[in-house]
Amino acid sequence: NCLEEYVRLIAKYPGIGLLHGWTEIIDENSTAYQKTVHRCEYESVISLIWHRWHVYNQQFIGDFCFEAAWLRKQGGFYFLPLAWGADDISAFIGASKNGVANTQSIVFQYRRNPYTISSTGNVELKLEAILKEYEWYKKFLCQVPNNQEDILYYRELVRKLDVYFQKKLGHNLSNALKNSKLLVFIWVFRRCKYNISFKAFVYALSEAFK
Repeated sequence: NCLEEYVRLIAKYPGIGLLHGWTEIIDENSTAYQKTVHRCEYESVISLIWHRWHVYNQQFIGDFCFEAAWLRKQGGFYFLPLAWGADDISAFIGASKNGVANTQSIVFQYRRNPYTISSTGNVELKLEAILKEYEWYKKFLCQVPNNQEDILYYRELVRKLDVYFQKKLGHNLSNALKNSKLLVFIWVFRRCKYNISFKAFVYALSEAFK
């Protein structure tokens, strides 16, 4: 009933730029084992970004439905190396028109397996993508929202921007170090190339050696 739910939301929120389907995670045998976080029926793009950073620990490009004309006007899906982070930015671009409407029932399934880019992929390309993603956020957050509730979210996003992305850099580096501890010596010198702070590097080490 995914399309039926989307049609209902389009009728309720005319001019909406983005729809999102509540999702359950399935394994390689198609067994459902987890649900993503439930969302309110409507939220602004600023709310979507704030909750993505703090609450929505999982979302996927497939569980979004975009207004095609608006997305094309903005240049289509956002490009980043390996599409790493591009799904989030594309969703924010879609929601920047008139927010996002979320289904209140599960309408989408996402299959987890060890062969996705999330589980593999070159770490340097991922770090490069994160830096470009950071630049997009900096530019986007130059626009102060008018809504009072959004301003509270906005201030928190601006305040946490550097912290959030340093942690993201450290997390992705830690995954690479887990696969080969010898890489630690290489990354002692290479971390500056990707603007990884000393604190984020220590975080990556601690996570890798747990």
